[in-house]
Amino acid sequence: MGDTNEDQTVSFVITLTYTVPLPEIEEHLADHRSWLDEHFQSGDFLASGPMIPRNGASFWRREQAVKDC
Repeated sequence: MGDTNEDQTVSFVITLTYTVPLPEIEEHLADHRSWLDEHFQSGDFLASGPMIPRNGASFWRREQAVKDC
């Protein structure tokens, strides 16, 4: 630990709350899942899924941190 000039990987858990009715969300799920697949394949996303009750979703994102200056 301590000061280092090495790159570090950080991760974030992001949650969102739907602001439109669920049927409207479901209209876009196929495109949304394709978008998610791209990010899973690139390694950016580690996990995702709907919240229970189904009023939103969350995902776990990996990010390459900027080197310390």
